[in-house]
Amino acid sequence: MHARALRLRLQPTPYAWPDVNSHFGILDLCGFEKDRTYWYKAWFPTINEPVTTKTVIHSFPHWNWKTGDKVDIWTYSNAAFIELFVNGASLGRQAMPQFGHVQWLQVPFVAGSYHTVAYDAENKTLGTANRSTTGAPAALRASIRDSVGAIMYAGCNDYGLVMVEVVDAAGLVVPDAANIVSLALRGSKSAFIDGTGNGDPAGHFNNKLPVRPAYHGLMLGVISGGDDLGTLTVTATSPGLASATVTMEVAARDDTVSDRWCSPNPKW
Repeated sequence: MHARALRLRLQPTPYAWPDVNSHFGILDLCGFEKDRTYWYKAWFPTINEPVTTKTVIHSFPHWNWKTGDKVDIWTYSNAAFIELFVNGASLGRQAMPQFGHVQWLQVPFVAGSYHTVAYDAENKTLGTANRSTTGAPAALRASIRDSVGAIMYAGCNDYGLVMVEVVDAAGLVVPDAANIVSLALRGSKSAFIDGTGNGDPAGHFNNKLPVRPAYHGLMLGVISGGDDLGTLTVTATSPGLASATVTMEVAARDDTVSDRWCSPNPKW
């Protein structure tokens, strides 16, 4: 019974093959935020603070569709009112229900952009959220994810995360890009690329490969800092796109500094 229950929990609820993991949750397997993340940020920012004073406004989906498509637009926010504009024209203002969301259904797609504006009860503008139709993929952009691995410590089994985004000529992330991205590492004999991911619940790539298609324009590399001091350079390439690089430092272990975590244990 226990084994059967475990198998059931691991099934890709609510879908089936080729999906390989559940679609539930607010983060995907790479830690990239799903849209529902912002519902929690709007209404439940911390355990001890039920409502935040910071304005949250997040509207989705993207605005890369085909002419004639009709799109449902949702907004998560903690503002009193939200107004939707498509290519500058207002589609109306809605009151935000507590712990809920607002939506505009079957909005005709027209290339350009849409944006939503958050207002308080006195009609003061609190913030905006923008979505634009992007161009074709033109380049890659690489960065250290959430500062994880900006500095790693030699001999500590330390790791870093490199995020790669597929962007258009204007630098906007292309939300439907699925370009194949390859990572290469130089700067140390002991450092290595331990794997890649993209958060795709139906992805079947080997997680240990340094190659991965982007998913929603994103992919992630997991970098081991190794045992040698110095600067690591991670280069991301994709056929037909401008490449990108990011550097990571491997520093000496210092046990006198309490926040410099170090595990000398071998990697799994």
